[in-house]
Parts: sequence; C-alpha cells; structure tokens
Amino acid sequence: MGGDQSLDHKSKALPDNAFALILRSIHRLRHNEVYQHYFARDKTQPNIEIRTREYVDRIILELDSNGTLRAAGVQMQTASGHAITAKAREEVIITAGTYGSPAILLRSGVGPKEELRQHGIKTILNLPSVGKNLMDHLVMLSFYEVSKPGVTNDHLIWHKGARERTAQEYQKPHTGFFSQFSFGVFAYARLDERLKDSELWRNAYRANGRDPMGTLPSQPHVEFWNTECYSPKYMYRDFPPDGRFAFALATEFFAPRSRGEVTLESADPTKNPIVQHNYLSDPLDMLLFSEGCRFANEIVLEGLGTKDIIIGSWPAEHGHHSYKTREEWQQAIRQRADTCYHPAGSCKMGRKNDHAAVVDAELLVRGISNVRVADASIMPTLISGHPQMAVFAIGEKVSDLIRESRKT
Repeated sequence: MGGDQSLDHKSKALPDNAFALILRSIHRLRHNEVYQHYFARDKTQPNIEIRTREYVDRIILELDSNGTLRAAGVQMQTASGHAITAKAREEVIITAGTYGSPAILLRSGVGPKEELRQHGIKTILNLPSVGKNLMDHLVMLSFYEVSKPGVTNDHLIWHKGARERTAQEYQKPHTGFFSQFSFGVFAYARLDERLKDSELWRNAYRANGRDPMGTLPSQPHVEFWNTECYSPKYMYRDFPPDGRFAFALATEFFAPRSRGEVTLESADPTKNPIVQHNYLSDPLDMLLFSEGCRFANEIVLEGLGTKDIIIGSWPAEHGHHSYKTREEWQQAIRQRADTCYHPAGSCKMGRKNDHAAVVDAELLVRGISNVRVADASIMPTLISGHPQMAVFAIGEKVSDLIRESRKT
C-alpha cells in the first residue's frame, strides 16, 4: 500500500501519504451492532418500547399558550393502514436517518412551502432548508487479478464448496473468514502536489486556510483500503473460479462540494422519499476523485508488495490497469463508482444566523420548541472519514442535551 509514514493524530498537518489506526466494530469474533450495545444487554428497560411494522407519518404540531410551535405527539400508520397516535409528554426525537428524518419533517408541514403544496400538505412552518445540503461519500473499487495463491481469501468464499465450509466454521465457535473484518489496510492521502498541473485546481477559490474543497491541511482528500477477496457489491458476477484470485484497492472520496436533496414522492408515509444526490456535479469533485483513483492504480502497479504479482484488471475487460490519465478514470467512475453509504446533511445544524440550518446547537428544529433531530442528517459537512463514530457521538450528545434541559 502507498504511504510513507503513520498518521500522527495530534499533528496539525497530514502527511501527503499516511496510514492510520482503524477502529472496528468486532467483539469476541462477532460484528457488534448498535442495538447489541445499547439495548440487547438489558431488555427490561422500562422507558424503551420497540415497535415494528409501523410507519411514522408526521409530528403533530400545535401552538402553545405563548404562540410557540411544539409537538403534541406523533401520528403513525400500521402496515395495514390503521392510524395510531402517540402523545408526547416532553419531546419528540427524530432519528430516521439522512433520508427519513427530512421526510418526516416534510410530511409534518415543516419544509419548503412550494414543495409541501405540491403534495397537498399544509405548511405549518416554512423552513426551506429541510431536505437540502445532502452529501455522501463515493467509492471506486478497482479490482486486480493476482498470480500468487493465498494472497487473497477467494479460496475461502468463492471457490467450489468454500462458502459452505466457511459458514460451517463460523457456526461454532465463530471463527474463520466470516468472523473477520473483510477489508485489510487503510491509508489516507492529500492530493495537492498531484493536482498542481490542473488549472481548475490552481484557480479555485480558497479561504480561511482551507483548500477549494473546504478541507484543512490536516484532512485527507481520499482514503484507500483493500478488500481481501473479490467483493462485487451489486454486480454479483465475475466471481474468480478455482485457481483464480482477485482483490480491490478502493478509493473513497472525501469532502465533496456537490449537494443534493431529499424530497417527497407523496404524502403517503409508506412511500420512500425521492433522493437526488447530484454526485460529481461540481467539476472539482470529479477532478479529485479521478486523481485519487489514478494514484490508487499507481500504488497497486508500482508498490513493492503488489507490483510483481499483478496479472491485470479483474475482470480483464475493465482494463483499468493500463489507465494513465484522469480522463480515463473519469469514464470508469461514471460507469462503476458507487455510494459508500455515508449520506448526511439533509437537516443541517447551524448558528442562528445560518438560514440554511434546520436545527440549532441543541439539535432543536428551528421554530419548534420540543422537536430534535439526532442522526447524520444534522452534519453541516461530512467528516473526512467514516461517520459511524460521529453518529454514535450525536446520539450520546443528544441524550446529554435532553438530561440538561430537564434540569431547568
């Protein structure tokens, strides 16, 4: 892998190429989910009731004696179409995620007035920023065939009979391939030096010590990580047969400038919202992403650990091992790039004078006294990394805010 030094988490600037420690949610050979950590250990908690097969329709909003909007309850709908109302004694906390949280607010009459009118929803609070500022991390998995057996784990999952043997091994005592984290080494890079030949990059606006992407010198532009076998995501084809082996070096693009939006398809809570990310609509996004992919290709083809065992691209017809230019990678990105499932920003947090903000520093929806949003949708910008721990921190923080508010 590329990189010539480890990442000093206390430093003010990131080395152009660096490795970092990676936290993994695996405990006692099992993937540790949020539910297991917070709820499964104590199923007798009297203040938690988990209900399934019900859709949150809207927040019931009313004016209090001071003329301030507040939530009186939540309107829900069962899978069979029956309406259920839950009354709110204190607050309503929306944690439906980057796509679901703005949709709930919109169905509640909180959002851009014209959008609500199109779906026959009465506007309770005209808040144009609901559903806007949508961001995500894109990732490009570039696969390579290797000549050396045992370098990848394809023989443990894709080769004849391997999946059945591996599944049996995991059943008891939770060992083997399925008990492991499926990715290998992680590395981070800034691309400033590699972009010096780009007029677009040189002429782009900079301010407050930040580069054109809005990142500080201590923040990476891209992340690289390798898979330990062929892992095609949605394609489900081109699996390496017996005696063939492949892995990917993934390029994940941080700090996108492009913004999308979440809107409603209808006022029906059983209908998914319309998600439009506008990926790579900003030319600088494509510039950095393609340069990151080009760098990753050089790492594989020229790196000491891989250069002597690479046969070529997998599948061979992709041909990316021969790419030399950003333009070649841009075409491949348009065909094969995918989401890394890190959407954020659609209920942005901001200061009082930030008209693009949906929630304030207390995570309260602007203009409503007792409704908070607590998930990745409140992030003003995406972090330069995977957001799992940041989302955990948001949940921990909102619990502190709720406790503090009840003391006053």
